[in-house]
Amino acid sequence: MLTKEELERLVTICLRHRLLICADEIHCDLLYPGYRHTPIATLSNEVADRTITFMSPSKTFNLAGLKSSFAVISNASLRKAWIKSSQGLIPHVNIMD
Repeated sequence: MLTKEELERLVTICLRHRLLICADEIHCDLLYPGYRHTPIATLSNEVADRTITFMSPSKTFNLAGLKSSFAVISNASLRKAWIKSSQGLIPHVNIMD
């Protein structure tokens, strides 16, 4: 798990090079006692605007049968591009088949 300071250094590099941040935070609820998860997109609005955050209850809570996950994309144009490019590739959530 990265500290807030480590995340801030990483973000500095990403912003300097105008990189899109894909944050795999699927296991963020699995923490050692005394630790706290800091989602990278919460560091600033500028960071959130360049971040796609991936999450899934199926990993953290051992619900693999749900086969569900989601992406949090606060930037409207990035979200629109994501939806358009994923059509036919990413299925919708099932009803626990």
